[in-house]
Amino acid sequence: MPGVNFVVLGDGRSVFVLKNYAFTSWEQRPYLFRFHHNRPITGGVDAMQQNCTFLPIKNADNAVEQVCISIVDATDIAIYQKKLVQAIGQLDEEKSAQDELIVKLQQAQAQLQELANCDGLTGLANRRQFDKVLKQEWGRSIREATPLSLLMIDVDHFKRVNDQHGHLVGDAVLRHVVLVLRERLRAQDVLARYGGEEFVVLAPDTQADGVQHLANKLRLAIQDTAPALPQLAQPLQVTVSIGALTRQVQSETRPDELLQAADQALYQAKAQGRNRVVMAPTRPAGAQAAAIA
Repeated sequence: MPGVNFVVLGDGRSVFVLKNYAFTSWEQRPYLFRFHHNRPITGGVDAMQQNCTFLPIKNADNAVEQVCISIVDATDIAIYQKKLVQAIGQLDEEKSAQDELIVKLQQAQAQLQELANCDGLTGLANRRQFDKVLKQEWGRSIREATPLSLLMIDVDHFKRVNDQHGHLVGDAVLRHVVLVLRERLRAQDVLARYGGEEFVVLAPDTQADGVQHLANKLRLAIQDTAPALPQLAQPLQVTVSIGALTRQVQSETRPDELLQAADQALYQAKAQGRNRVVMAPTRPAGAQAAAIA
């Protein structure tokens, strides 16, 4: 193969060895010969992009003496393909940024939902969230014919605590009460801050004797555990009054009737001297009257 310039041919070596044609594309090698192109310089390529085909030219002895190189101008294809790759890459980046934004929005939405359902001071469910859970448990109690129990808990003389020691001490007292309650409630019980110094506990599938025992256990635990208040010279005695009840829920009744009955029992506990548990009747007054009649 004398006189053949392998430096120029490069990929044409195989044509001489295998005596067969070969091919290179602009993607493998942008160009074989540095020719100018007539595209705008904004296309991003500085020379003609080439697809090259190497065809062997044989003599009478079937030996390859020369190679015919066919060059196809692939500059347009190269430019548009590069633009397409760039566009796809940009879309991927935008999609990635969009996915990240969606995740952040979902997290922010979850945080907002949590804030909307959570009491800021104690971390408990607030009244809005409790009312939602009460409706759910109310419906489940009807479907499964199980009793539903509720405790309404009020911190005794809480206004006096705020007036004498300030609202920071009052906040500490509320957090202490929540800590004591949480440590003694069961996993299925729902504890919420119902408003001010008032808390509510929903105890699904709990009989009257069980909820009365639970109420007294919580009352005694709060009475016997003083809150940590280093700013006060003397320990602060904290007690609670509790109105409790158990009802066999009926489809014709409403969840707010349970709250009203527990609130009435709580009022009686306070009227009787505080730091005590009062059980509401197991049936509404109207139902009791009907049963007597």
